[in-house]
Amino acid sequence: MSKKRSLLLFLYFGLVTIVASAQDSTSFDFEKAYSIAIKEYEDFEQKHGHFLQTENVNMHYSTWGDSTDIPIVWLHGTNSNTTEVVDFVDSLTVEGYYVIAVDYYGHGLTPIPRRGVSIYNVADDIIQLLDHLNIDKVVVGGMSRGGIIASAFYDEYPDKVLGLILEDGGSASFLNARQAMDRSEIEKLYTEMYSSNNDTTFATKFEAFKFYYNSRWTDSQYWWFAFLKEDVNGNWALNPGLSKWLGQRGENVGVRNIYQTTQAPLFESSALMLMPEVIYRNLKVPILIFDPQGDDDNGLFALSDQNIRLKEQHPELITLKHYPNSGHALHFEESAQFVEDLLHFLSKVRED
Repeated sequence: MSKKRSLLLFLYFGLVTIVASAQDSTSFDFEKAYSIAIKEYEDFEQKHGHFLQTENVNMHYSTWGDSTDIPIVWLHGTNSNTTEVVDFVDSLTVEGYYVIAVDYYGHGLTPIPRRGVSIYNVADDIIQLLDHLNIDKVVVGGMSRGGIIASAFYDEYPDKVLGLILEDGGSASFLNARQAMDRSEIEKLYTEMYSSNNDTTFATKFEAFKFYYNSRWTDSQYWWFAFLKEDVNGNWALNPGLSKWLGQRGENVGVRNIYQTTQAPLFESSALMLMPEVIYRNLKVPILIFDPQGDDDNGLFALSDQNIRLKEQHPELITLKHYPNSGHALHFEESAQFVEDLLHFLSKVRED
């Protein structure tokens, strides 16, 4: 499932691009597929899903493994949710890790807060969750924006962190990389990206599932139900309202966020303005940085130079893994190598 899901997620800073499945709708039993998938999702939620009312939101999170094992908090990329970890979570629990995946604002089953919030509010939510679970210290990690939030958590609560896992986010400034590009190239890339991102809505959950479901894949695709939600008009869509809340609706707004970042919504601007070189100036814990380089040439994720400079500041604490053939969706695209590198790093954290 990993490479298949990589077709769906994380084109730009989590901007979702959907490739509708080409299938013969006259011969496939979508009602049966829907019934199987929704039952599997209900079972998944019953087994793994939880809620905690924090000061900011009624936060949804998922857990796997033995709660007495070493805890890992995982933060997903933009437009994703806690199901992001399902492809590798079993590899962690079997090795003695307790995995906690969090849906932050507007993702999965966590709503968008009614008041302005930044990525640091998510850090506060995580602290309340750890207190609720009676957990003192954790390994914290994430992908893309999730990695950025992990860095914000370390910035605010360094004594609560055993180690960090940063998958193409949180170890380098997205903003610096994009401001270094020619503006005309930025505008061209954003136009291309947003032109392929359409807000598609459906009258029923079944019709939405039918549209996105790919009958060529062998899994039930129950995870679609973590993306599909009812909007304010009673229609069904992928993460409705999220792109507007993030300030990711259209190329003009996207470009504005790069050059007039303080005018972006608070959650977006706080992510873009994160400065890892400041946060990690006095680093005390080990970090594993995953650096996919397959999409560096377009500039948006050209983060290798920054990652190298950060490692040079703390060579004894930072492990930098370059993946030259992978794009932003690294752990979907090269899942076996990702798990191998991840477990090797965690074994060293455990020894410390």
